[in-house]
Amino acid sequence: VDFVKDDDCVVPPGATAEEDYGIMSAALRATGRPMVFSVKESEPIDVAPKICNLRRVGHDIKDFFYDMIREVETSHDQGLAQYAKAGFWNDMDMMEIGNGLMDQEEERTHMSFWCLLKSPLILGNDLSAMAKSTLEILSNREALSLTKDPLGVQGTLRTSYSTNNTEAMVIMNNCTASPHQQWTLDSQTAQFMNKATGSCLEAGAGGHPIANKTLLYIRPCEGSNSAQQWKVTSNGHIQSVAFSSMCLSIVKPTVPKYQLQLAGCQAHDQGQRQFLFNQTSHQIVSQCDLYTKHPLCLSVDNIDDLQVWGVPLGTDGLEKEWAALLFNRALFSSHKITLHWHDLGVADSIKLSLRDLWQHSDLGEFTGNFTATVPSHGALLLRLSPV
Repeated sequence: VDFVKDDDCVVPPGATAEEDYGIMSAALRATGRPMVFSVKESEPIDVAPKICNLRRVGHDIKDFFYDMIREVETSHDQGLAQYAKAGFWNDMDMMEIGNGLMDQEEERTHMSFWCLLKSPLILGNDLSAMAKSTLEILSNREALSLTKDPLGVQGTLRTSYSTNNTEAMVIMNNCTASPHQQWTLDSQTAQFMNKATGSCLEAGAGGHPIANKTLLYIRPCEGSNSAQQWKVTSNGHIQSVAFSSMCLSIVKPTVPKYQLQLAGCQAHDQGQRQFLFNQTSHQIVSQCDLYTKHPLCLSVDNIDDLQVWGVPLGTDGLEKEWAALLFNRALFSSHKITLHWHDLGVADSIKLSLRDLWQHSDLGEFTGNFTATVPSHGALLLRLSPV
């Protein structure tokens, strides 16, 4: 046995997770055989490195780009990188590369993040029917080399900035007074316009091949665009004009944010598709208590969509090189992203040689910064070396 997963262990009354998982940990060590021990996120993060080798970050991953990115964001939001080291890693769950609901750009981003953040690389696809493109992504030796770095440090978000979120995903979240949750309904155009961004609620595939899902997002308002037109039905459903049999629907949550999509306008689904447009607060409020005991509000996902992630690389405890990831979270558009050396803790006066780990090509020598255009949902993965 090389790998043991203690999945969703229920802690007995009067015991702690450390004690309970510790019983299995001690038993594995007593065998004298090296084994990887993996536990769920119920094990407190501050004691997990003493008990196990892998600790799950959060919810079970799904083959959906934004669900995959939620794993990355959960690790960041909870500050988990500080605990990662050689011998203990934060587990962002098995990989979804090759399962068909992300395009190749998104799958390269998936692989880039799992390597930069030193997450275990556990394949979740059908190995007997793997496409050549899938194998090429999973077997990229230059990306994989980041996971073998002796420092064992987890990559972190170094800087981020926004494209003003005129194009962004729409989610359900706890109701606040934020203008990102405030909407106006134009009775003539039948559009819901978001107060914070001035963009309109739209339904569609979002330019990405998400099978059996019609996503909800905002884009600049177009009066003739039926995908931006809505009607409120007598039973409280908010129904799409472009997809006449489809209504707003909450998907099972990825805490603390709740995905939305269009689904059939059934009336017998425990309120999952029932919404109320509150004309006083200008909020679109879900009447669903299927997953929570309180209302949720339609909200623009206003996370900075241009991001720079980085990690030191080295041997003997010394930083000798760096890896950086330029990530474009924007829904539709390509954008220029700039990496400054000081984002990595490196003096801007130093000249560095840059290598693209996906194109397997040297980009040249640069001093202080580097700028590249990154496609929507794409990531440029770089290795930076002193000249």
